[in-house]
Amino acid sequence: MLFIIISVAIQMALAIHALKTDRKPAWVLIIAFVPILGGLAYIGVELMPGWLGYRSGQQVQNRIRNQAYPEKDLKDAIASVELADTVRNRMKLAEQYLLREQFQEAKQQYEKCLVGINKTDPALMLGLATADFGLTHYAEVITTLEALKAVNPDFKSSDGHLIYARAQEHVGNIASAINEYEALIKYYPSPEPTCRLALLLKTNGDTARANELFMKVTDYSETAGRQYNYLHHEWVMLAKRETRVA
Repeated sequence: MLFIIISVAIQMALAIHALKTDRKPAWVLIIAFVPILGGLAYIGVELMPGWLGYRSGQQVQNRIRNQAYPEKDLKDAIASVELADTVRNRMKLAEQYLLREQFQEAKQQYEKCLVGINKTDPALMLGLATADFGLTHYAEVITTLEALKAVNPDFKSSDGHLIYARAQEHVGNIASAINEYEALIKYYPSPEPTCRLALLLKTNGDTARANELFMKVTDYSETAGRQYNYLHHEWVMLAKRETRVA
C-alpha cells in the first residue's frame, strides 16, 4: 500500500513538472498511463541531461531520445522540410542525419543551405565540416574550417577546433596538429584533446611529454568527482592504461 501511494505521488509530481516546464504534452500521458516506466523514461530523457550539465547533458539527451524514439525526430524533420523548405528546417534535418552518422545525407543538406546570403553562415559551415569529417574527407574539413575562420573571425567552437586538429593529424600535418591540440587543452571541457595530443606525441617519439599529459589526466580524475569520470570515462581510462604502461 505504501509503495502504491509513493508511486502515485511521484507520478503526479513528474506530471506537474512536465506541465509547468512546457514539456511535450505526450509526457503527461506517458507518465500517467505507463506507471514507473513512464516516469523513469521522463527522468532519463528530460531531467538527467540537465543534472549532468548542459553541453554534455544535451549529448546524453540526444542519445537517449534517439534510442527511445529512433525514427520520430528524423521523420519530423523530413516532414518539416516537405512542409516548408527553409534553411532552418534543412539544418535541423542535417543535424538529425549527423546524430545517426548518416554523413552523406547530412552533407547534402548542408550544401543545399550554403547558398546566397547563407553561403558563409558559420553554423552551416561547421556542420558541413563535421559531415565531411565523418566521411573521412579530411582535406575538405580543413578547407571549410579555414574558410569559416576567414569570413567569421569572431566565431568560436571548441568542437570545430577539435575536428580541425584531428583533420590536420589525419592528413599528416603533425606540427600543425600538435599546435592545435596544445591550444585546445587550455580550454576544452574534456580530456579528449589532451589524450589525443599525448598519443600523437608518443607516436612521434616524445614519450616524456606524452606521459606527463597522461598523468595530468589521471591525477585530475582522482579529484574531479563521479560526474566528470562518468562523462569522460573513455579518455580517463585510456590515460590510466597508458600511465600504467609507462
